[in-house]
Amino acid sequence: MNSNQYKIAGIGLLLFTILSIAHFSLIDLNILVEEEMEKVYGYVKGNEGVFRFGIVLDLILFSIGIGTFTAIYLILKPRFSFLALFAFSLILVELAITIGVEITSFQILELVNSRIPGEGDSNDLLMQLKWRSNGYLIVTVLFSFAMILISWMLKRASIIPLWMGWIGIVAFSGLGIAIVLNIIIPGNFLSWLGNVSSLIAMLFQLILGGYFLMKKSNNEE
Repeated sequence: MNSNQYKIAGIGLLLFTILSIAHFSLIDLNILVEEEMEKVYGYVKGNEGVFRFGIVLDLILFSIGIGTFTAIYLILKPRFSFLALFAFSLILVELAITIGVEITSFQILELVNSRIPGEGDSNDLLMQLKWRSNGYLIVTVLFSFAMILISWMLKRASIIPLWMGWIGIVAFSGLGIAIVLNIIIPGNFLSWLGNVSSLIAMLFQLILGGYFLMKKSNNEE
């Protein structure tokens, strides 16, 4: 196994996770207030810088994600050619949808900035906001499923300890279940599961990134 693949995967995963935490801390998916569209316009207008910064972060995450998960795919390919390719394909689809969501963010800004005060609410704006919100949910589901497969393969191939693999499987399973049920049955009745799973999943990614770096050093020895 090429030790550089572990280094790329480790550094990339650490950067990817840290920037993902920063990005999703900026996203407010609860700005859809159909009865009070003036507040929605005010929120978007007042947070234009956040929207633009989120777009830049997503472009950076896209670039880092390609390199990171390509390295992980190459690590897993010798043992799981088809399953590794399938998980990598899910990651690529997830990254592509993320870019599409950020294009929507540009359109939202254009709609808000071109609006003439007093003309009434824009159905187009509401549709774009809904797509942006649902787009992030779809992205999370795809990423969770891919990470479940990656965690299982890493564990199965003894690349990581069993306990680490199970943490990844359980965390991303909880996150995926919470998001899917939230899409099917809108509401906050499972928000606690999503929040706890998200925290554990982020910690898992950081630990995995560090482990890849240490594994690379051990190989060199």
